[in-house]
Formats: sequence, C-alpha cells, structure tokens
Amino acid sequence: MACRKETRTNRAGQFQNRAGPRKVCKHTARQGRLPHKDIAQGLRWLRLSAEQGNQDAQLLLGKAYIEGLPELPRDPAQAEMWLWLAAKDNLPFYKGELASAERQMTTDQMAKGRALAAAWKPQPGLKPEDQPQPGEKSRQDGKPKS
Repeated sequence: MACRKETRTNRAGQFQNRAGPRKVCKHTARQGRLPHKDIAQGLRWLRLSAEQGNQDAQLLLGKAYIEGLPELPRDPAQAEMWLWLAAKDNLPFYKGELASAERQMTTDQMAKGRALAAAWKPQPGLKPEDQPQPGEKSRQDGKPKS
C-alpha cells in the first residue's frame, strides 16, 4: 500500500495537507523500509566539506575521529587537528568541544594534531573521488596516498 497525502482546500482555494509534513510515512516506517544510511558516503562528504574549510564539518569530523567508528578508526591526532581548526576563531562552544576531546588525549597526540593543523591549508573544489575510500590507507596529513 502506497502512502498518500490527505489534502483539502481552505477557504481561499489553496490546497492544505491535513496530516502536516512527514519525512517518512507511517506505513513505510512500520514495514522497516526506512531510508538507507550510508556512513562511509556521509564521511566522504563530511571530509570534503572539512577540507574546504567548513568549521562545522571540521567539528563533526574531529568528533568522529575521537569517538571512532567502524568506518573510521579512532585517531586522536586527526581529532585534535580537525577540532583545533574548528575552534580557531570560532564560538566558545567549539573551544569547549576541543577541550573535552583533549582530556582523552596524551600530550604527544595533541602536539601531533596541532602540527598537522598548522600545516593544513583549505583545498577548494575537491570532489568525492579525490578522497580515500573507506579502509584505504591515507598519509598522516589526511590526504590520499599518490
């Protein structure tokens, strides 16, 4: 059974959706056919955005590195780099996230991350195929091996 919207017109003759906006219809959700989540693809796009200098993406990528995922192993030095870049010249919230993550790192990991952040330059115009695929080894600076 397909989902359908219940509509009717108001006094001005404009169509209205009685049920309101829904992201996933109840019938589809009950059958377990929720939208597929592709973590690897999401991480690829997140990295592209972070590499271009988006501080929100840098924050999320840094948090992913500190927590670790099956698709993205825990790497405190990379976490420090991305969180430090996100916190640089930004709101206090970002600095708090950096401080929270640094409590889980050694001084060597923090120093390595800060060195990577100091050498980092934004790379405008990257495409998804320019980034390493999940499971592919990358260099210490986060870029794919040539």
